[in-house]
Amino acid sequence: MPLSAKLTALTRNQWFLGAALFSLTFVAFLPGLGGAFIWDDDVTLTRNPLIGLPGGLARIWFSTEATDYYPLTWSSLWLEWRLWKLNPAGYHVSNLVLHGLNTVLVWRILRKMNFSAAWGVALLFGLHPLGVESVVWISQRKNTLSFFFAAIAVLSFLHYRAGTQKTSYLLALGAFTAALLSKSSVIALPLVLLMLVWGGEGALRRKDFAILVPFLALSAVSAVITLWFQHKVMYAGVEAISMPFSEFLGQDTAAGRNALTLPQQLAVSGHVFWFYFAKTLLPLNLCMVYEKWGVDPLTWKHFVPLAGVLVLLVALAGSRGKTGRTPLAAIACALAILLPVLGFFTMAFHGYTWVAHHLAYLVIPCFLGFFLCIAAIAGKRLKLPPPFGAACLTVVAILFALQTWQRAGLYRSPESLWRDNVTRAPGAFAAHNNLGIELCKRDAYEEGIAHFNTAMELAPQLLDARMNLATALLRTGETDAAIAHYESIHRIKPGRINVMHNLALAYLRAGRLPDAEQFFREVLQRSPRHAAATCNLALILGRTERDAEAEEIFPAALGIDPESATLHVGFARVLYRRNKYDDALQHGLMAVMLEPAEADKLISAAREARARALERNDSRAADTLSQHEGQYRQ
Repeated sequence: MPLSAKLTALTRNQWFLGAALFSLTFVAFLPGLGGAFIWDDDVTLTRNPLIGLPGGLARIWFSTEATDYYPLTWSSLWLEWRLWKLNPAGYHVSNLVLHGLNTVLVWRILRKMNFSAAWGVALLFGLHPLGVESVVWISQRKNTLSFFFAAIAVLSFLHYRAGTQKTSYLLALGAFTAALLSKSSVIALPLVLLMLVWGGEGALRRKDFAILVPFLALSAVSAVITLWFQHKVMYAGVEAISMPFSEFLGQDTAAGRNALTLPQQLAVSGHVFWFYFAKTLLPLNLCMVYEKWGVDPLTWKHFVPLAGVLVLLVALAGSRGKTGRTPLAAIACALAILLPVLGFFTMAFHGYTWVAHHLAYLVIPCFLGFFLCIAAIAGKRLKLPPPFGAACLTVVAILFALQTWQRAGLYRSPESLWRDNVTRAPGAFAAHNNLGIELCKRDAYEEGIAHFNTAMELAPQLLDARMNLATALLRTGETDAAIAHYESIHRIKPGRINVMHNLALAYLRAGRLPDAEQFFREVLQRSPRHAAATCNLALILGRTERDAEAEEIFPAALGIDPESATLHVGFARVLYRRNKYDDALQHGLMAVMLEPAEADKLISAAREARARALERNDSRAADTLSQHEGQYRQ
């Protein structure tokens, strides 16, 4: 067989085409396998008690502790935690495998619909730079997993339409349920299925609506649950994730509220649609968080993008005789998929920006299908040879792959990602805040403080930037300035546990023990198992010699942090004053084992106890305490 014939046969082999899509996608994203944990990966995974602690799997499914009700996504991470722990590479491989499978599924769906450029659309989707955020950001497992199940649902539904097999229908319904349990952004899938039926057959019958009723019911239930969880995050604050023992440096769970009027929401929706449309066509100047544009005061210019969307729909509807139904169906599907993120519904992320790549993951194939369909129509009218189209597709695929390779590499460290972000979008306050966090983690406080101040200038309402600024000032010894910021936040957000705890820490650093004690107690009233507050309250009680109460609290504190030399020293001092010498020695020796430098403090405590014993003429106790001094010196 001639070589050309062999190549032709190979390119018609379905297994080869699928494997090629998967492999090319995998190679383009390889730099992402070296990516680090970023942004909210701690809340989602590394510090999430639902993931790491016993009983977490049941709580994922049967409690409201999570930030969102995506139990299938959280369960996948729960399972992988048992495999990879704190090694991000394993999670990256899983996300990338899912993305590769999604690419193949896009091809199979479009091929089932007899779309001539099915393989080309799938290739560009797999290589598209807009997908990097969903694939390389571990927390966006919810995107790749929900897309996977949604694509299976679409493919199964198309099989059902072709052969009316009940098993295919049930599979579609089950896969859609799994998609909703992975991420509720797929709630518009019933509308997408209607558009696909219309695009393929040109008409919708009563039966078409009837068979989608169960899908619509599932979407409605998912929407209610999602809105409730978003409301909980936005307005109530989420304290499910315990704060570290030290000061908090991180993001507030309620960054902002989407308090827009309906006209403002309409104006935002037009901008959002064209943003994703343009970035899919020309993915230039991409970044993690974009500047948040304003719609106040509202003018007629803000409605121009929305008018453009309506003009596009009318134009496509009017040109169906020349272009067919596919372009209109593609745009209609895109609008349906984007509906949850256009600004009409409350989303925590909209506190930072109106647009984000991970919010566009589901819609990329729709826009690519539209562009390639229009390109094919133009090619036919211009009578361009087929190799020309193939060459253009190859060039675009190479350009996409190169940019994807470059962007995936940015995720090797959070600092590199956020530095790129503030360069490309200097008005993105969340990026400045996050860069400040990363700089402070490596003790570059001066530069970090500058970025916190920039974030506060850009968004004065951003309390987490003020919180991080206060923490950075506290760590650099500017205690009074830190206290002023913490008190300001506490006045605005009274009752927030992390704010009260950090304020208590600042008071402790400033030597204002009564104030510190008051706030540590308030923290423990709201969160009785708060580790750091328990430990610090025990130390304050010990330092102020309220030994009876301290003796009750220190065991709880040591139960939380048994390897804290400071706690063992504090408890030993209390026990010496309570004349419980054997117990004091036990904790003192543990402290010296953990931190030899603590020996001098324990010698001093034993010497003071010996002096008290001599005052009451207790020579036996004095001799015992002299032995303690010797043991600490050893």
